[in-house]
Amino acid sequence: MYLYKFNDPEKALDCFTAFISRFPESGNITLVYYLAYEAAGKAGKASQAETLKDELIRKFPDSDYAKGLQDPEYFKKVDSDLRTVDRMYAEAYELYQNVYYKEALARCEDILQQFPGSKMSSYVLFLRAMCIVNLQPADEARIALNEVLAAQPTKRIQTVVNGILASMDVGDKPVLYADAEMYDARYLKSVRNWTFDEEKHAENTEEDRENPYKVNKEEEYCVVILLPEDMKTMQVLHLQTRLTFLNAALKAEQKDEKGDYQVKKEDLWYKTTALQIEPFANYGEAAVYLNRVAVDKTLLKNFKGARYRIFAISKTNFSVLKRLKNAEQYVDFFVTNYFDDRGQGEIITGRQGAAAHLFKYEADEKHDFVLMVPYRQVNVKKMAELLHGIEPAFALEKETYDDRYEMVVVKNVGTQVQSMEYLQLVSRNKEIFDRLSGTSSYMFTITQSNLGILLENQNIEEYMKFFDDNYQRNQSGEVGVGDGDFVYAKSVAHKFVLFYPNTIDPFKLKTTFEEFNFAGLMVNNVKYDDEHDCMVVSGFRNKEEAMRYFQTAVDNRKLFRSLRNVDYRNFIISDSNFDTMCEKKEIEQYLQFFKKYYLE
Repeated sequence: MYLYKFNDPEKALDCFTAFISRFPESGNITLVYYLAYEAAGKAGKASQAETLKDELIRKFPDSDYAKGLQDPEYFKKVDSDLRTVDRMYAEAYELYQNVYYKEALARCEDILQQFPGSKMSSYVLFLRAMCIVNLQPADEARIALNEVLAAQPTKRIQTVVNGILASMDVGDKPVLYADAEMYDARYLKSVRNWTFDEEKHAENTEEDRENPYKVNKEEEYCVVILLPEDMKTMQVLHLQTRLTFLNAALKAEQKDEKGDYQVKKEDLWYKTTALQIEPFANYGEAAVYLNRVAVDKTLLKNFKGARYRIFAISKTNFSVLKRLKNAEQYVDFFVTNYFDDRGQGEIITGRQGAAAHLFKYEADEKHDFVLMVPYRQVNVKKMAELLHGIEPAFALEKETYDDRYEMVVVKNVGTQVQSMEYLQLVSRNKEIFDRLSGTSSYMFTITQSNLGILLENQNIEEYMKFFDDNYQRNQSGEVGVGDGDFVYAKSVAHKFVLFYPNTIDPFKLKTTFEEFNFAGLMVNNVKYDDEHDCMVVSGFRNKEEAMRYFQTAVDNRKLFRSLRNVDYRNFIISDSNFDTMCEKKEIEQYLQFFKKYYLE
C-alpha cells in the first residue's frame, strides 16, 4: 500500500523488513523479500536493496523471485516453456482420453526429456504412469506410480496413485490393452458418448436437479479467484502482490486479528489454476472481503479482459468442487443462494467481466455510435461521408484513440434501443462492410460517460466484452449484413457442418472426426429431414476460427472416406443461421450465401 498507493517506499520498506523479522516462516516470505528489494531501490538505498537481493537468493534459491532477480529473462522463459509443455501435455491427454495409450506414452516421454524439472512434471509423470498401467506388466506400472509419488504431486494425484498401488497390493491386476482392444475401446467410447440433442438436453436436466452443494454460512470459508488459462507468470505475481496489499490494508483497518489472511496458488485441475485466500471464520467475514476485492480496479486490470471467476466457498463445498471440476455449476449455485440480487452476484463473481466494474450500464442515457478503425487502413473521410448519408441529422466528430486506432463518433444517436437500431443500419450498409473487410475494426454504441472512461483507460477489449454482455446479447438478431433469411456476422460463434445422407453410419463418422479434433470441440448429430443428417462440430468463437478448421478438414481427405460414394456438403455457419436453415429447410440457399460471404 505504501509502496504503490501512497508512493512512500521508505515507509513500505519499514513494513516489509518488520514482516521479514516477525514472520520468517510465512508462505509469502519470498514475495515480501522481493517487495522489500523494490522498495529499497525506489527509496534510493542501493546497498540495502543489494543485501535483500542476496538474502533472497541465498535463502530461497529455487523461488521464482530469486531466479527472476538473477535473470531478467527468466519469467519470459518460464512462460514460453510452460506454454509449450501445456500444449504437449494437452495433446498427450487427448490421446489418452481417446485410448491411444502408446502414442500418449510417447508424448509424455518427449515432454520429460525436453523439459526436465518442469512445474508440470508431476502431472506428466502421472499421465505417463496411467498409460503404463494399461500397457505394461504390473511391476513396470508399480515403478511408474512410485515415480509419481516421488515427484510430490498434488494431494488428489497422491490419493489416486495410492489407491491404485493399494489395489495392486491385494492382487488386483490392471487390464492390459493390445492394439485390437484399444481400437474396440475407442469404438465403444464413441457409441457411448453419441447422443442426439434431445437426449443430451434430457440428461443435463436430470443431472441439474441434484445439486451437490450445500449452504452453511457458519462453516469456515475461503475466497477463490480462478485465473485465466493463458495468464502470464508476471501477471499472476502482480495479482498476488495486490492481494497482499489489500490484506495488509484490511488488517490495518481492523483492531482484532481479522485480516491476517494468506494467499496461496493452487492447481485445482487441468488448466484451472486458482489463488486461494484464507482463513475466514464464516461466510459473513468472507463476504466482506469478497465485496472489497471483487471491485478493486487495480486488481481487475491484471485480467486484461480475459475470463476469470471470484467467489467465496465453504471448505466442504470446495472439496466437492475439486472433485466435480465444474466451476460454473458452483458459481451458479453461489449466485443463486448467496445474493438477493442475482444481477449483482453475476457482476461480483466476474461473469460479466472486469468491464462491469469499469463501465456503467444506463439504457436510457444518450448514446454515441463509434466506428474505430486502424490508422491508414481505412479512408476515415469516406467513412464519415457514408455515415452522414445514413442519417444526415446526426453530428460527427473525429477522435484519436491511441497510436494504432482512430475513431469516427456519431453524436447523440439516442437511447440504447435507438442506438442499436442505428448500428443495425450501419452494419447492413454494403459499402461500409466492404471497406472494413479484412481490417481489425470495432463498431459499437456507448454512453458519453463510458466513452470518457474508454478514452482515458484505452481498454477497448474490456468495453467490447461489456458491450457484448449488455447490448448485443439483448438483441433479437445478430449484428451483421443481412442477405435474405441469413445474416453475415463474422464475430459470433460458428459451427462446422457436414450435410450427408442418413444412410451413412453416424457413429463411424463421429469417431473419425473426434480423433481428428483438438480439445474443446464437441461433435453432435442433428436430423435435418427424413433423408439427411448434419454432423455438427461446435466450439468456434468466430468465423476466423471456424474457417481455419474448415480449411484443415477439407484438406484431410481421410476424414471423408466413408462419404466417397454419396453426395454431401460441408460448410461453416453461425448458430442463428443454422437454426434458420434447419427450420426453413434452406440448405441450397445457405450454400449460395456461404459461397458469397465466406469463399469469394
